[in-house]
Amino acid sequence: MGTMLKDNVIPPRLRGVFKHFYRNYYGADGKIWLAEFKKFLRKEQCWVPVEKEFITVNDWQTSLTQARKIMGRDKVVFARDYNRVWHSDFQGWPINYSKQDLREANAENLEGRDWRLVFCGGQSMDGLRKKLLGAEATQPCFFNQNWYLDNKEDYWFGFSPPPGYYLIDFKERMIGFNHERQEASFSLEVDILERTDPRIFTEAVFTIFKLTNQRIAEFWRHWSGLKAACGDFINVGLFDISGWRIYSTGAKEYSSSLCLSICRKPRTGPVVEKE
Repeated sequence: MGTMLKDNVIPPRLRGVFKHFYRNYYGADGKIWLAEFKKFLRKEQCWVPVEKEFITVNDWQTSLTQARKIMGRDKVVFARDYNRVWHSDFQGWPINYSKQDLREANAENLEGRDWRLVFCGGQSMDGLRKKLLGAEATQPCFFNQNWYLDNKEDYWFGFSPPPGYYLIDFKERMIGFNHERQEASFSLEVDILERTDPRIFTEAVFTIFKLTNQRIAEFWRHWSGLKAACGDFINVGLFDISGWRIYSTGAKEYSSSLCLSICRKPRTGPVVEKE
């Protein structure tokens, strides 16, 4: 190729392209580059960026490799997975859960729960709605409602939760309990567990659907602790082909579809590990 460039066999306007090809093909990672180039020619996904491994400096944080090993690959949505479906570029985010937190979640999964470690990018419900307008044919999408578009609902519908990894149980609990009864029965360790934020729950469910085509909360609604402007509690779900539904329901009301999803609070300090 050097001789071809020197002898002006290659037109000047194409020399930059050939030099780029030459450097990549004969470079240190030439075999990897060639494999990706063949994928490009076959119109397959190629040159997918690799997420930078977060180097844990505290015993209450977990690395990507450790999380995958403990939970299993199908129970973890990494930032790189999120980036792929939402066309974002989150890198190097810490997992603020200990290895013991993940072990306990995995042990419950063996008993029928559905704990997953999911990266969320902090998109508001309104941001998701606008981004998915016209997506009824391809999914996911929002159900045709407009009550939450009122300005008085913007404090929660337009709010962006903090980006990061969240450990969420997507298996419904307390089926058919009203909100008051859920609270009375909520004898969990409230210092480390909480109702999943409906905005995080929505984004996580949409991300999982875009990655796997799985519909979480297809036949039930997650009743959150967040109140609408009227004072009733926000609940989300019933995710069928018509879209994602959002309701506000009084604490004393009852429905067989109203359930509960819980989230483990991210850690902010040390924890004693159990080996």
